[in-house]
Amino acid sequence: MFNLKSGEKVWSSEDLQVSMLCLIWMEAKGTELLLSGGMDHNLRVWERQGENPENLVLIGYFGVQKGPILFLAQNATCVASASDDFTIALWLKNTLTSKPWIDPKVMCILRGHIGGVTCLAFSPNGKELLSGGKDQALMIWKVNTSPPVLSQSISNCHGDWITGCAWTSSAVLSCSSDCKLRMWDIQTGCLLREILSSSSLNTLCCWEDHVIAGSTDGLLMVWKWESGIEIARIQAHKSRLHHCTVVFQPDLEKNVKPEDLLVASASEDGTVKLWHPLKVQHHNTLHGHSAEIQALVSKDARLLEFLTVSADRSLRSWNVTTAMETPRCQKGSVSSVCFLGTDELMVCGYDAGRLEIWHQNSVVYWKKVSDGVLHTVTGMLDDELAVGCSDCSVCIWKLERDSKKCIVGLDKVSSFKVEPPVSFLFYCGSLFGVCMDGKVINMISTNDHIKEAYTWANEVRPLGVMANDNKSFWLLGQKKGILYLGLILSLNPSGSHFITFCEDAVGKRLEDLETEEEEKQQQEEEKQQEEEQQQQQQEKEEEQQQQKKLSEEQQRERQAAIQRAAQISTWITAAAVQNDFFVCGDCKGNMWFNQPPNLSTWTQRKPAHTDKVSVLRLTESLIISASYDRTVKLWDRRTKKQVGMFMCGGPVKVLEVNPCDPKEFVCADTQGQLYFLSWKG
Repeated sequence: MFNLKSGEKVWSSEDLQVSMLCLIWMEAKGTELLLSGGMDHNLRVWERQGENPENLVLIGYFGVQKGPILFLAQNATCVASASDDFTIALWLKNTLTSKPWIDPKVMCILRGHIGGVTCLAFSPNGKELLSGGKDQALMIWKVNTSPPVLSQSISNCHGDWITGCAWTSSAVLSCSSDCKLRMWDIQTGCLLREILSSSSLNTLCCWEDHVIAGSTDGLLMVWKWESGIEIARIQAHKSRLHHCTVVFQPDLEKNVKPEDLLVASASEDGTVKLWHPLKVQHHNTLHGHSAEIQALVSKDARLLEFLTVSADRSLRSWNVTTAMETPRCQKGSVSSVCFLGTDELMVCGYDAGRLEIWHQNSVVYWKKVSDGVLHTVTGMLDDELAVGCSDCSVCIWKLERDSKKCIVGLDKVSSFKVEPPVSFLFYCGSLFGVCMDGKVINMISTNDHIKEAYTWANEVRPLGVMANDNKSFWLLGQKKGILYLGLILSLNPSGSHFITFCEDAVGKRLEDLETEEEEKQQQEEEKQQEEEQQQQQQEKEEEQQQQKKLSEEQQRERQAAIQRAAQISTWITAAAVQNDFFVCGDCKGNMWFNQPPNLSTWTQRKPAHTDKVSVLRLTESLIISASYDRTVKLWDRRTKKQVGMFMCGGPVKVLEVNPCDPKEFVCADTQGQLYFLSWKG
C-alpha cells in the first residue's frame, strides 16, 4: 500500500508464500474488505483494522476450485471467481463478511467453458455475467435465477485466448492475444465490429463510449466503440501491459470531461502509470513492486483508491488524490542516506533539499530543509542528526516526538557555514566534516586551534568516511589511482581530537609516495599506450601522419590530453575498509582487494561491473558493490565470488548497510527510487 502524496510504501503483505493473480474491493455495508485470488486456488479476505487505516489484515481464506484464481468480479449480492479449472464460482457477499470468520459455502459453480476462465464482467444491472476463456469462447450467464443458467454462448470468438471482456450499453466487447478487439450482439451472438491491433491485447476497460485496451508491447490504446475510430495510441510502458482501469477523480465526480479521463496502467516492468489518454499526457509513475504487476483494480468511486498485485507476492494500495497532487519526480534524486541506529530509523536526503525520516521501510515525516543538495547526513546523540548541504551549510536538527514516541517534526538546533561544502559528516564523540578539498573540520569545537583537525596532503580527493570503533573512524581518499587512508581518533569528546596516522593502503608514508606514484603512473601509461598501439595499429599510423603536420606545441597539448585520459581511467571511485581488509573500485567497473594479513599485496583489477563502481561496503561475510550499470552485487568476502545481484531502475548513487542488521541495506538510484534489500544467504 502506498501513500501517493509522497509515493512511498506504507504497507505490504507479509509472509504470503504464493502469488496473487487478481483482487477486488468488496462493496459490503458497514465494512471495507478486499478479496484476492491466488495461485494456490484460494481466495483471501483482507480487512482494514486498527488505528492506522492503511493497515490491511488477513481475516480468512477459502476456496473450492481446483486451479489458480484468474479473475474476480462482483454485483450487489455476490462475487464471482474465475479459475483455470474451467469453472466460475459464485459466492454470496454476506457469507464473506461474517464475524467471527466462518468458511463460506459456495453458492453455485458454473460449468461450460472447456478452458481456463480468464475474464469476467457483470452487466450494468447486475443480472447477467459475461465470461471469456482460453477456449476462445464468450458466455453470458443469467445469475438472477435459481440456479443461474447459461443464456448465450459464442464459440470461436477469437483465434487465441480471450484476455478481457466488458459490457457497453448495447453490446459486449472482447479482446484477445490474436490482436483483435471485437464487439458482439448480446441477443444473437453475431459479430458487430472488429478492431485490429498491431500486437496481442491483454486487458480492456470501458468509459462511456470509449474502450481502452493494453497490449503486450506496452501500448495503451483508446477507441470509440460505436465507430471503431482510434482516438489515442500511447507507448505507456516498454514491456507487457497486464492491466488497465479507469480511475475515479474526486474533484470531477459530477462533471468528468473526456479530456479529464484518468487511466491507470500496470505493467510487467513493476510500475503503475497514470494517464490522461485523450490528452496523451503522462501524469505520474508509481514505483514499488519489484516484479511484474499481474492485476490492478479501482475501488468504489467514493473510496478514491486502487490496488495492484504482483509476482513479487505483494498487494499494494494507492491513493488517487495524493497521486494527482505530487508526482514522484518533484522529489529529485536521492543524494544521501543514513541509519540512525535507534528505533529502526533511517534518514534520506534528496538533491532538491528534501529530508525524509523512515521507520520500518515507510516515510513517517519529511521536511524541506534546504534549497541545495543534501550531500551528507549522519546521526548524533539524543535524537539529533546533522545535514551537510551544497550551499555550504551544516545544520543540526533534533527529532520531535509525541507522547507515543512517534516522529512529528524537526527542530533546528544549530547551523554552521563551511567553505567549500562538506562532502561527508561523521559523529564520533564530536561532529566531523570532510570538505571537498580534503579538509577535516571539528564542526562543534569552539577552539580554533583544533577546529581544523587535518587536511589531506598533495591533492588527495576524499572518497568517504567509515567507522572503525566507538572512538575512531577512517578517512578514505585517492590520488592518481592510489588509495590513501587516515584515522581520526577522538580522545576527549569535549575537545581533543587528532590524527594518529595517515598512510596509504600498502603501508607507505605519505612523504615517500611521490616518486613511487610517478613511477607507477608512468608504467601504467606506457602499458596502456602499448595496448592501444596493438589494438588500433592502423589508426595509430594515420594519427602519426597527422601529428607530423602539427606544431610542437600542439603535439605537447595532445600528449598531455592522452596522459590525462589515461590517468582518469585509473581513478578510484569507491573504497571500503574493515579491520585489515581493503577493497577498491574504479570508473571502468573494476574491483580489487588487498590480501590480508599482508597489507601491501593487492590483487589485479578485475571487471565486476560494466560501468563506474559508485559505492563499496563491507560486512563480516560480504562485499557489497553498487554501480552506474544499475546493479547492486554481493560477493562472498572469503572466496570473492558473486553470490547475489539486484537490478535497480537507474544508476545507483547511494548505498548503506543497516548497522543493527548487516544483512539489510538500502540503496537509491538517479531516478529517485529507494530500494530496501535483504540478504538471506
